[in-house]
Amino acid sequence: MNAKNSKIKKETPTTRRFQALFDSGLLTDRDRSFLDSLLSSYLRSGSLTAGRRAALEKVEARIQNVALNGISVDTSAQTRLETLISGGGLDAWATSFVNSLLSQVKVGRDLSPAQTAHLEKLENKLAASRAFATSFTDEQRALFSRAVEYYRSTSYFTNVVQSFDADAAFIPSPHVFEKMTNNPYFKKVVEAQDAAPKFAEGDLVGLSKAITNTYAGRGIMSEIASLLGAQGRSLKTSDLRGMVLVNDGLTVVSSVRGAKRYKVLLFGASSPVLIEERFLVRGK
Repeated sequence: MNAKNSKIKKETPTTRRFQALFDSGLLTDRDRSFLDSLLSSYLRSGSLTAGRRAALEKVEARIQNVALNGISVDTSAQTRLETLISGGGLDAWATSFVNSLLSQVKVGRDLSPAQTAHLEKLENKLAASRAFATSFTDEQRALFSRAVEYYRSTSYFTNVVQSFDADAAFIPSPHVFEKMTNNPYFKKVVEAQDAAPKFAEGDLVGLSKAITNTYAGRGIMSEIASLLGAQGRSLKTSDLRGMVLVNDGLTVVSSVRGAKRYKVLLFGASSPVLIEERFLVRGK
């Protein structure tokens, strides 16, 4: 039972006190959440501890004081918060935070210095994001798109990848853009993607013995075995040969040297496999 959204079913003198507070229209979101926890405790145990009774009385006294003296709303703060919400760009946490402040202001409670400082920080962050979006260049868009494709194969920045997939015109915040594109891992990915290919299309290639030394390499070998069936499981790495079909433009998924990927058709396989350059040797 959520007392914030429904009438209290179990009626006692204590529950009537709670209901009067919920019906007052003078509670902040934080007040409601706090009273809900007190009420849940009371309904479970049938009583309130001395500390919880004192907490309830404190809220009642504050609400009674507001009811007697009236509400003095800081309209400038209210407008500031409502404008922030209507302007968009807030994530789930920021939306909850600003709505909480707004519920506080609407019942005549001033923002604390700490709340004001957090609010200013949020406003500055949004202003920086809007300025960044306005000046977002085609080069930054291309780099960001490459970063999205790389992180799509990882467990990082999943929310950003989902936002990009939902809207191809999506622009990240400057902080997120910097984190995604200016780190040593992604820089290695870009370096590998932009490097001149070691093998040309049509080249005959074999597999390096090193392919079985890494998790990524063993995954490729498993895929090869699946494609070749019983024949693939019985062949040694040194027995496998193929031809390079595509040698450039494929998404790099490893931030290591030699991570450039090639599409290779192995002899005896019905479809090609993506293999990183570090796992290929020239065929004989």
